[in-house]
Amino acid sequence: MDKIKIYLKRKDIGLFTILFILYMGVTFLLFHRQSVLYGGKYMSDMVQYVRHMDGESTGLTMPYPIMFWLARFFALFVSNKWGIAMAVTVLNGLTPIALYYCYTETSLGKNAGNRGYINILLIFSLLFISMLYLPDWFNVTMGGGMKYAGVFSPNPYHNATYLVARPFAVMTFFFYQRIILEYEAKDAWVCKDYICFSVFLFLTTLAKPSFTLIMVATAGLMMLFRLLLSKFKGIKSFFQFGIWFIPTFLLMIYQYFVVFTSSNPNVIRGIDFSPFKLWSYLTDNIPLAVCLAMSFPIAVMIFQFKKLRKRGVFGCAWFLWLVSFCSFAFFQEKGEQFYAANFAWGYMYGLFFIHAVTLYELVKETQLKQAKIWALAVQWFFFVLHLICGIDYFLIYMSGESYI
Repeated sequence: MDKIKIYLKRKDIGLFTILFILYMGVTFLLFHRQSVLYGGKYMSDMVQYVRHMDGESTGLTMPYPIMFWLARFFALFVSNKWGIAMAVTVLNGLTPIALYYCYTETSLGKNAGNRGYINILLIFSLLFISMLYLPDWFNVTMGGGMKYAGVFSPNPYHNATYLVARPFAVMTFFFYQRIILEYEAKDAWVCKDYICFSVFLFLTTLAKPSFTLIMVATAGLMMLFRLLLSKFKGIKSFFQFGIWFIPTFLLMIYQYFVVFTSSNPNVIRGIDFSPFKLWSYLTDNIPLAVCLAMSFPIAVMIFQFKKLRKRGVFGCAWFLWLVSFCSFAFFQEKGEQFYAANFAWGYMYGLFFIHAVTLYELVKETQLKQAKIWALAVQWFFFVLHLICGIDYFLIYMSGESYI
């Protein structure tokens, strides 16, 4: 029996390695083309990052140190363009590794049975899903920017910093969902899970603070709710876990003053509270935009709400998405950064995690063979639609056409 398990494990590792190498290869090809503006196409911020490495004035107020540290290391041996492309490829390549760990070693993967190869296929399919839209070969337009703008994708391959921060965000989220269900019973100021969560949250913030904003808000609201529900009996546990947010809080305060303050009175910076102002500019139908981005999670929620509402990780994912939705709906940057829609990155993290958790739960429900076949078929139909659109959308990136 042990030999069979070892054999199956080796097969899983072999499949993961093959898909990982292919994924690294195709993403490096894309990132390199973005960094050199291959054929005068490939809209992204990569050229700006190369200019920053070249020492030019780019106006970058947040230097994204993790990405640039690694890029400068590679640039010791290759050009800056290759260096930034290699750095983004390597850091983005940590995402499937992080997902594999979380899909197999955390509470999300407990009692899942022997389905290693299924987990691996899930992981790499998850990295290619997108919002729903009519592919260009239908020659039909939906109006109001109903492809990416206003709808958004869980996998925006035109934004390097989102991709660089995502592996750390994955580890942060899954450590958090494990902690939140048991921290009140730990009665400990120091433990492995708290340390890992704090470190990954700090690294995420260094890479790109967009996920941190919604993660901290989600954690704070959930912890406060549980504290009130216990009538303050869990006040000690609240602080025992809460102190591990302090390093990230300090970093976020520094980042805020760097990004949102200016000594130039002619430069307007800051955060504005304007409900749906920017979102309405990007699309003329916000409910439809949300449905196009969330069709799969919504379908699974409709069919499995009674079962999934009691699963902690599912609730965490939905609450994270709700916080990310509110952050983009109600807050925008002031001044010239208004149209950059930088709060949308947090929303896209929310989309990614709700799809990741929903997909895993659907596989689990399918394996139990308790649900009606037609109901499962409907749910899988929506996931396949997201995947088909996502593959087509990735090909748009690879061709250098407009991703909007």
